[in-house]
Amino acid sequence: MNIQQYLQIHFPNSPFEPPLFYNIPFGIRFELGVPYRSVDDPKYLHTVLLRSTMLFDEVFNDYEEFFIVVEKFRCVESFEPFNQGIDVFPTFLIDKKLMRDVHCFKTEEIFENDGQLIGVIDYVKLRVLKRDLNYKGILKAIGNQDFLIRPYVKDRVFFIEPRKNIIYHMYDDRGLDVVSDNKEALEPLFTKFNSWILDYDREEIEKTFKK
Repeated sequence: MNIQQYLQIHFPNSPFEPPLFYNIPFGIRFELGVPYRSVDDPKYLHTVLLRSTMLFDEVFNDYEEFFIVVEKFRCVESFEPFNQGIDVFPTFLIDKKLMRDVHCFKTEEIFENDGQLIGVIDYVKLRVLKRDLNYKGILKAIGNQDFLIRPYVKDRVFFIEPRKNIIYHMYDDRGLDVVSDNKEALEPLFTKFNSWILDYDREEIEKTFKK
C-alpha cells in the first residue's frame, strides 16, 4: 500500500495539511514553548526540544518503521525566498544510502489570485526506522524556524505511525498536533502528558477523551 492509499483509507476526506487538530476527528494539541515565547531565554528552546522529543518517543518505537512526509515548497525564480531553510532528507538522514528511496508522491502548483504561478509543492516521503534518522535534529530545526536560528527547517514535516494510525506534526516552537483515526491510540498520550495540553483547546480535547 502506498502512502496516498493509506491516507485515503484511514483519513478519508481529511485535508492532509495544518492544522491537523481541526481536520481529523481525534487529536491532541500540545504546547511546547513555555512559559513565554522568547529566544533570549535559552530554557525556552530547550523546553521545546525536550517536550517534542518525549512526545515523539512515546509515539514511535525503536523497532517499527514509520513514514516521514515532507511538504516542500519550491518557488519559481522571481519569488525566491531569502530564508528557505535546509533540506530535511539530505541533512538529517543518518544512513545516506536511503536517499535512493526518497520518493515524491504528489506535486501541486500554487498560483496567485491573478493566475500567476508562484511555486510548486512537492510531497516527498520515506519509510524509516528511528536509527536511520536524526529526528531530534529535525524537531530542533522546526523549533528554530521562526527565529531563523540555524539550522532551521521551513518545510512542513509529518511523521506517520502506520500501525497505530497516528500522525505527528510539530508546526513550530509553540506546539504540535498528534492525531489519529481512533481515540484509543491517543489515550496514553492524553493521560501521560495531560499537563502539556494547550489550554486554548483543552475543553474540547477533554470532552473527547473523558467520554
